[in-house]
Amino acid sequence: MGDGLEVAVVGALNVSPESFYSGSVVTDADRLLRAAEAMAQAGAAWLDVGAARVILPITDPYVVHHGALGSFATVYLPPDVDAAALARRLAALRGVESVRSRDEAAAFFELPADRIGDLVVVSERSKVIGTSVARHDLSALEVPLRSHGGVSEQRVPLIVNRRLKDVDTERRWRNFDAFDLVLNHT
Repeated sequence: MGDGLEVAVVGALNVSPESFYSGSVVTDADRLLRAAEAMAQAGAAWLDVGAARVILPITDPYVVHHGALGSFATVYLPPDVDAAALARRLAALRGVESVRSRDEAAAFFELPADRIGDLVVVSERSKVIGTSVARHDLSALEVPLRSHGGVSEQRVPLIVNRRLKDVDTERRWRNFDAFDLVLNHT
């Protein structure tokens, strides 16, 4: 997918009755088995019974330069899922930079804990996270594929044409702090 880069496919068998896409829910055992076999034959490296809800917040299909792919996923798990075990399994996947619990992610990304899932998955700089090959058309790319939401994108050069004042040199400045610097320190 894009420049011949490796694609790892995880087949998700959706059994969640709360699914926002009800057309994908499979509850009949025979259909579930046929769907699993089809995914395995199509090359799925891992099959998951998808009772979890995964949200990819930065996957706008109208922004061509990232092909509706992102680097950040938040995962809401059913109560009976062992989040720590799943986190270890996800972290072992090639291309995954980190998997954090809700509390760890809230502290690290400075996000409100009640707005993110049970786990947060972030891909490495050279990998992206998506839903299915069919939903990510890369044929319109005229520039290298880039994604949004990864830790590698937090450090960006910021060039200003005047001296900054009262800047806390111990603060962890990141890309979204540019507005604070410009509005409060020039």
